[in-house]
Amino acid sequence: MQNLTISEWNSRNIPTQNTVSFDYLSFFTGVIVALIGVILTIAWDKYKSYKQEKNSLTTIAHELETNILEIKDNKYSISQELIFLEQRKTIVKPLIKLNDDFSSFLIMNCPSLFKNQTNLLEEVRKISKLTREINETIQSRESYRISNGAMTNYENRIKI
Repeated sequence: MQNLTISEWNSRNIPTQNTVSFDYLSFFTGVIVALIGVILTIAWDKYKSYKQEKNSLTTIAHELETNILEIKDNKYSISQELIFLEQRKTIVKPLIKLNDDFSSFLIMNCPSLFKNQTNLLEEVRKISKLTREINETIQSRESYRISNGAMTNYENRIKI
């Protein structure tokens, strides 16, 4: 602890001296505590960012894996339908649309992996575009299947 002397002038122009004590230990302790708080805040933000990126990548991978399974299921349904069409029978089960909202999720939660590799981001955009096109084809096919089942050339058209 060290004393600090401050001189001041009073109203009668007579100098007076006041002594203020300054505690260096308390000052540096406060500075150190503040720095620890700042460092912990930065570390917590980095950890949250890492967790969010990991969750984003997991979500995108899950969406793509789900689409792969749905494509396999649709492919099986179409192959079964082709067999039944030869027997002049139809399948009522509709094709499943694919998840195409992962690209908008990616835009909102873009991990640094995608920011640093533009080719990867471009591939995801291509996949998203193809997914939307497949969904439009599925929707068109299902509309045709539902609306035109009574037509005489239904089997030939649905095979195409």
